[in-house]
Amino acid sequence: MKAYTYILRCSDGTLYTGYTTELEKRVKEHNSSDKGAKYTKARRPCELVYYEAFEDEDIKKAKILAMKREWFIKNKMTKKEKETMIMKKIHTDTAPAAIGPYSQGIISGNLFFSSGQIAIDPEVGDVTEKTIEGQTRQVMKNLGEVLKAAGCTYESVIKTTCFLADMDDFSAFNEIYGEYFTGKPARSCVAVLSLPKGVLCEVEVIAELN
Repeated sequence: MKAYTYILRCSDGTLYTGYTTELEKRVKEHNSSDKGAKYTKARRPCELVYYEAFEDEDIKKAKILAMKREWFIKNKMTKKEKETMIMKKIHTDTAPAAIGPYSQGIISGNLFFSSGQIAIDPEVGDVTEKTIEGQTRQVMKNLGEVLKAAGCTYESVIKTTCFLADMDDFSAFNEIYGEYFTGKPARSCVAVLSLPKGVLCEVEVIAELN
């Protein structure tokens, strides 16, 4: 028998913690019923962002464990600690796989943080473009796929960080960059000594969830 401690993110950005023995049914109640959902009724829709399962042959014991965890989360954890706990890793096969111990991106709170994207063509798993123009377009495509996987778009981006192997490429890079980031998010752009796989540019973004 199982009981669950869960966290919902409500439409106003607040977090609600509860416990139940029927998780799916309980989440639906929070979004469509008045039954036992008085604390979230005015804050719908509510999205399930985290849960823990407690199992015991005696359902009462499982419920007690879930209740204790609920109390601890509500009374002992800060909002920052809760947000850290519910961080979500993003992965999509339509963008280059991570080539090290990192994720393509992370959702924390209402923000998405991408790892840096370089001009790897995900279909072949390697860099195929040689020019700054070709590599910049591939980077933009890769970022678009990762943003899509996180539920974001180019318009959701609020900050970019751009790395160039040669600042003489800035003008060509900037022209193509502007075709994608039409909302003109905040930006830093620096030249670096070298980049992974000898590429000419790399870009990472911070976006607000839609």
